[in-house]
Amino acid sequence: MGLFGTSSKSAIKNAQQEPLQNAPYPIGVTPNYIANNETVLKLREKTWSLSGDSFDITTAQDNLPVFKCTGSVMSLHSKKLFTDSNKNPLLTISKKLLTIHTIFEVYRGDATDELLFTVRSHWNPLGGAKMTISFTNVHDKQPIELKINGDFFDRNAKITLGEGGQVVGRIDRNFATLGEVFGDQQTYFLRVAPGVDGLMLAAVCVCLDEKANDK
Repeated sequence: MGLFGTSSKSAIKNAQQEPLQNAPYPIGVTPNYIANNETVLKLREKTWSLSGDSFDITTAQDNLPVFKCTGSVMSLHSKKLFTDSNKNPLLTISKKLLTIHTIFEVYRGDATDELLFTVRSHWNPLGGAKMTISFTNVHDKQPIELKINGDFFDRNAKITLGEGGQVVGRIDRNFATLGEVFGDQQTYFLRVAPGVDGLMLAAVCVCLDEKANDK
């Protein structure tokens, strides 16, 4: 994809992070959104959204629209829909209710027929965010687990290939304006390593935000 084919060096510099290393092999569930270069996306929560927690997702460097995530305050199943810049449905996030640990199931398109991956929270005795992303890798059809470790209060996290493995993504919260601070409006910068599915990690970022809102 064109938007996923260029790195955002200025956004990386602003995030004050070293560039992420190439993934050892393509990782993800949607091959069209696996880029050869590091990608930085900005997820900005929409103010006063009538559809619940919704995000505009753009390139961090030049604010080109990439995805939209739209929630529904009336949904009994707590669903969110990802669409591309042409409003084509890409993913549906469904939050399972009445479970001890929060579980998000992510499906292809706008239905719940084809499960692509799950995001499951875990109790962390040290506090903070601890979640597991489980899926069958589109590259080699092998099961993979990614781990999220971070801070629910600061809403910052790193995503690794297995526990303690290579970092394949980073989520950093940033308050762009004072209005976002007082309105509890979130802006995230998502850094995706080369060879990793940007769409999948954008959905994971939304799941992290949803889980943080439960705290």
